[in-house]
Amino acid sequence: MSQEMGSLVTQEVLDNIEEMRVSKIWMEKRLPELKTKYPNEFVAIYKKKLVGHNPDFKTLIRDLKKKYEDIDNFIIEFITGEDYIFIL
Repeated sequence: MSQEMGSLVTQEVLDNIEEMRVSKIWMEKRLPELKTKYPNEFVAIYKKKLVGHNPDFKTLIRDLKKKYEDIDNFIIEFITGEDYIFIL
């Protein structure tokens, strides 16, 4: 990694990445529950908490921006109502 690139990776960036990783793991562990409660909706997770959900992505983003100053570190995923199996 070049010296310039190294200076862009601050401790704050590393902390944010770790926080998002932990939130993603938290969400994956609760996926069965999320599928039951929020089928076919987008969910927003922040600091291991569900902070919003909506079937419409744009509406979810708009609502989150009204409530939170910065949503850059939120995990937002679509929760399917059914499991799918891909056969190749």
